[in-house]
Amino acid sequence: MKRITLAGAAAAALLLSACSTPTQPTLIDPTSLEGQTFRWALGETSTGQTPMVVFGKDGRLSGFAGCNRIMGSWKAEGTGLSFLQVATTRMMCDADAMKTEEKFLGYLRDATGAVATPAGVDFVNAEGKVLVNLEKVN
Repeated sequence: MKRITLAGAAAAALLLSACSTPTQPTLIDPTSLEGQTFRWALGETSTGQTPMVVFGKDGRLSGFAGCNRIMGSWKAEGTGLSFLQVATTRMMCDADAMKTEEKFLGYLRDATGAVATPAGVDFVNAEGKVLVNLEKVN
């Protein structure tokens, strides 16, 4: 009888732990990104370049999205991060580069925070889901 009770208790504990809410990542103060350059960990695109973003100390944003240069601004509020008025140059590239650019710009659009990683930073959305992993360049 004790074995059944212990086995039942162990099973219940496993079930309850499986239902627990996953921990949210610890967001960093986005102002720590100032003056930093990060590149997408995926490597080079078909254009021979890697998508990247530069966080200017003046709140300006620049970089490369996969086909086109990007520019705009970024804003930090507490641990919140937002990208504002992001624009690109208007070059056409092959389909793979354009898909990469669309994804990268989507990650910037949907990002609401950043989490430090050993190699750089992850952008996360409002639910804490990692959108993209970026490696620190400088």
